[in-house]
Amino acid sequence: MPTYDFACDYGHTVEVFQSMTAPGEMPCPQCQEEGHEDGVLRKRIGPGAGVLWKGGSPTPKFAGRRR
Repeated sequence: MPTYDFACDYGHTVEVFQSMTAPGEMPCPQCQEEGHEDGVLRKRIGPGAGVLWKGGSPTPKFAGRRR
């Protein structure tokens, strides 16, 4: 399960560890403490984590060699 960044309209941000099929909006707990009833956290689009290669090079073993 990935970690997502959420932000509300009042500037609060939070990281949430949830499944990919979970809803993209949820009530903001910080807004509720401050008395903002309309505070909703929305999923933010980020750059992602990148690709992790396990093992050797992603290119063929003999790529680039001259004969």
